[in-house]
Amino acid sequence: MNVFITFEAMKKYTLLFIALFIVSCSSDEAVTKECLVCNSIEGNENIDVTSEEIKDFCVGIVGVDPDTGETVTITRELIDSYVKIFNAFGGDCNVQ
Repeated sequence: MNVFITFEAMKKYTLLFIALFIVSCSSDEAVTKECLVCNSIEGNENIDVTSEEIKDFCVGIVGVDPDTGETVTITRELIDSYVKIFNAFGGDCNVQ
């Protein structure tokens, strides 16, 4: 009889864990990404980057710095710096 109670308790805990997992996964969709978005950098001879190259430049993305080889996580501050640089060279960029 104790085995049955333990099995029933495990079943309830398993269902609870599955429900929590589903809730935590679905809450990720509600989180908005903060990404670098540029409307007018194509054809700008001062900016040697295309919109395609920066489409995934978002807060939290982890990548490797090609110059140093170190792992870098993109922060809001880093994206803000790029916005200022691109806009100074005639781009129309912001964080969305």
